[in-house]
Amino acid sequence: NQADVPEITRIEHLAPGVRIGPSGSDARPAIRGVFTEAIGANSDPRIGFYVDDIYQSRTSQALTAFVDLERVEVQKGPQGTLYGRNSFGGNIAIYSAQPRDEFAAGVDALYGRFNRARVEGFVNVPITEGVAVRVAGNYEYQDGYVKNTSTGDDLGDEDAYFVRGILRVAPTGSDLEVQLRGSYY
Repeated sequence: NQADVPEITRIEHLAPGVRIGPSGSDARPAIRGVFTEAIGANSDPRIGFYVDDIYQSRTSQALTAFVDLERVEVQKGPQGTLYGRNSFGGNIAIYSAQPRDEFAAGVDALYGRFNRARVEGFVNVPITEGVAVRVAGNYEYQDGYVKNTSTGDDLGDEDAYFVRGILRVAPTGSDLEVQLRGSYY
């Protein structure tokens, strides 16, 4: 969040050799000239997407998780050894902010053309020492900006929300850490 990257397509402004172009509800990533051309259900992307170390087999799955992040990593070149999946061009790994033992909350709002509204926020609540929960989410709405004169429908509209919850149990004085995660888009 320090670099103001609210969506995956903005990574190209921070990481040299990375280009990410949207294609409908999917992203077409390219790292150092290796790009994902086919994004269909029966194709395999050349760039691997990971959200909290879990592989996302479709590029559209990575577009939803850009809320309350701890960090984003761009790993260039083949990554089969480190991640167990041979991502020929590299990986983009997204890491959610972890629950902490202190209360914190935040909200961010945006309003723009075509009635675009985006609200995102998070709340981190410590339950007891070593046990905390963090919930983050966003809602985005936008009117369509292209009118289909045949059907009367607006194209380019959006009405979507995302919520993620993480429960972290890490007893003091122990190496044990258990996390329970859930998300809905």
